[in-house]
Amino acid sequence: MSARSFSVFVNCPFDAAYKASFEALLFSVIASGYQVRCALEENDAGDIRFDKLCRLITESDRSVHDLSRVELGPAGLPRFNMPFELGLYQGARRFGTKPHR
Repeated sequence: MSARSFSVFVNCPFDAAYKASFEALLFSVIASGYQVRCALEENDAGDIRFDKLCRLITESDRSVHDLSRVELGPAGLPRFNMPFELGLYQGARRFGTKPHR
């Protein structure tokens, strides 16, 4: 019987300016013995992003949310996808069944 692999859902920027921090975060999670789970692990155009996020969060034991950077987009408004993913994670932990807590 093999040991269960624990995983960490990573919610952070994925752009070039954050690349070094993202790589350090991935290294830290992996070096701690966890499997990394994030939205970048699959690129299936047929997969609805919300459903993919719900699945990744459900399958993860822990999470890391880096909300340190908020920038304005072309319309002058910030993107709130990372705070949304944090809220989705917190909702799963708060209102989900025992495996989600």
